[in-house]
Amino acid sequence: MARKKPSQIEPLEEFESIAEKMAHWVSQHLGLVVGAIAAALMTTGGVAAYSNWQKNQREEASEVYSEVLDDYLVAMGAEPGSLVVPELANPQAAERVRAEFTERFEEFAEEHVGTLQAGLAWVAVGDLATQAGNPDAASQAWTAGLEKIPAESPIRGILLGRIALSHENEGRWLEAAEAHAEAGQLTNFPLRHFSMAEAARCFDAAGQPERGIELFQQVEVEAPNLQIPDFVRSRMKELQSAYGNTEKASASSASVETEG
Repeated sequence: MARKKPSQIEPLEEFESIAEKMAHWVSQHLGLVVGAIAAALMTTGGVAAYSNWQKNQREEASEVYSEVLDDYLVAMGAEPGSLVVPELANPQAAERVRAEFTERFEEFAEEHVGTLQAGLAWVAVGDLATQAGNPDAASQAWTAGLEKIPAESPIRGILLGRIALSHENEGRWLEAAEAHAEAGQLTNFPLRHFSMAEAARCFDAAGQPERGIELFQQVEVEAPNLQIPDFVRSRMKELQSAYGNTEKASASSASVETEG
């Protein structure tokens, strides 16, 4: 009996992005950015990278970044070092704070090019633009960060994730998949296997299931215990069952493009 082919994917609401959840959470908890990255480095075995990160805390870039971040927290009504960033009751006041600290984070990033904290500053600039309802400015900030931080910086993975999310929000599934996949290739990015799973989901939504299957199979081999959302795992299993291997998926994808 012929296997039933899964339906062609459209941008469905059920395919909610891991990156979208993360971006929303970080935008509401900007004070956790540094700590979250440090925790990720530790939990994924990046002890050496974390040691370097700790050492950098004694350097000028770290001190200045912490000062800007604490000033932002206070301006938003939180305590320095707070793990939660409240939203000001006055929207105009919140807008002014975001504008001020967008400028301060940008200035910091330009003055401390090449540091880990400069990369975090570009993440913050984009997140503040997102909160202000300006997705174009957010994308520009994250792209600027990619262009200016070192190739070996793990912050590249975060920036690529943000860029991928912006593509998803516009329905540009292939561009989103490529950005997630690039993040997944960064061996020093602690969350790279999550990025690979995201890329697999987006390649599927873009009508290229063979690339999605290939990436998902790689995740299964390299990180078999990775906590992937059930809807993503079940969809990938559905594709694997229907196509059997990436060659069959590739042939089906080519057929769909020809028919279109």
